[in-house]
Amino acid sequence: MIGLDPARADDLGRIIGMTPAEVVEKLCFKGPEVTIEVQGMPIQVRPGTADVFPVDDTFGAGYHRSPWNLPERPVIVDLGANIGLTVLDYGLTYPEPTIVGVELDEHNARLARLNTAHVASARIIHGGVAATEGIVTYDTADTNAYVISQAGDRTAPAITVAGLLKQLGGGDIDLLKMDIEGAEREVLADGAAWASSVRHILVETHPPYTSKECLRDLRRLGLDARVDQRHPASVAASNGP
Repeated sequence: MIGLDPARADDLGRIIGMTPAEVVEKLCFKGPEVTIEVQGMPIQVRPGTADVFPVDDTFGAGYHRSPWNLPERPVIVDLGANIGLTVLDYGLTYPEPTIVGVELDEHNARLARLNTAHVASARIIHGGVAATEGIVTYDTADTNAYVISQAGDRTAPAITVAGLLKQLGGGDIDLLKMDIEGAEREVLADGAAWASSVRHILVETHPPYTSKECLRDLRRLGLDARVDQRHPASVAASNGP
């Protein structure tokens, strides 16, 4: 079971066309996967799990959305795609995007593929973002946020940003969204290999890594970085206008 305060249940209900009571009844208690609808798109979630919170975060708060003007056909890389809702929202926002979503957990990645099936140019990759390719282990003890850890109980392919650029044909990334539950320090430390090929970056930081440290690391890479006022733990950085 998950808990939703009345205000959040109300916000979520407006997004998916339910009353707050229906939200609690259908989404707060564990059970089989259910289909909800957002902006006419079907979305699969697992009730009573952390799947529920990104619905409000994505289609309500929208912290992942670009504060910069992107081209009509942007190349977007979503690191930490979870169950695919941010990828879906990018697909609904831009007419002809190219989107790659990377998700650490294979079960989340399966749902992400289902939830982005209507975005023709979206691709979901199962893997953990790291500084070097290989295998990562991750910890599932906290069901709200799976974290790369040497003591983890599951494994995933390790994927680098430089490797993703190669998969995209070597062109620039217009927006790189990074919400990777603590791995951002390691990935940004490797940024010299790819930062010049990324126009804009949104990073959500996770303790013990701080937004102040993130600002420092991004500026060392030559980016114009600032705290994203929409989210106290997020940083926005750019290679240009």
